Amino acid sequence: MYICKNLEMNFFDFKQANLERGCFSIHGLKESSRAALSSNLSRWTREGRLIKLRSGWYAFPERIRSFSDRMFIANSIYSPSYISLFTALSLYEMIPESVTAITSVTTLKTTSFESKAGVFAYKSMKPDLFFGYNPVVDRTALPYLMATPEKALLDLIYLYPEYKTEDDAKNLRLDEDFMKKVFSWTKAEEYLQRYGSSAMSSRFSAIESVYR
Repeated sequence: MYICKNLEMNFFDFKQANLERGCFSIHGLKESSRAALSSNLSRWTREGRLIKLRSGWYAFPERIRSFSDRMFIANSIYSPSYISLFTALSLYEMIPESVTAITSVTTLKTTSFESKAGVFAYKSMKPDLFFGYNPVVDRTALPYLMATPEKALLDLIYLYPEYKTEDDAKNLRLDEDFMKKVFSWTKAEEYLQRYGSSAMSSRFSAIESVYR
């Protein structure tokens, strides 16, 4: 619950009370406080003191500069979700490309949000496939959830079924050193069993043929 001592709270008091949260939702306030604070949030957003992330969600400009903070935001504004797909693969340096949008997996419907904080894209996953992620803890930033390298790759070939042949696997340009020295093929195979899909097994075999 956000600290809101009175309906006339000034911006300084509000910022002092909420800056460390990373981002916040008006829906976390007591219902009696929302209407009065809503007009202040709109005004502070117009003045550039706040960034509107999506309907009802805000962050202070200082809390969108760090990539880690934006990852935390991605988890927070559409939950449950975890960082995966191209964003995770890029952070693990499994692919050569840097990414701009932050891509996540969720059990909710597929959607995306764009704001001054960036683009946050979410792909829907069945609840029984929502696993294979860990908290990333950085003492200088708020923690967030991200897929393991193995799950990020499996999420990719599950949600993007066009990656199905050895040529498609080569087009991913996965880092060969990472795939041979860091990537756990055993863990990936254990994860793969939970999909129960012959199509997924075929796509994974194409990846394995190229990079293992």
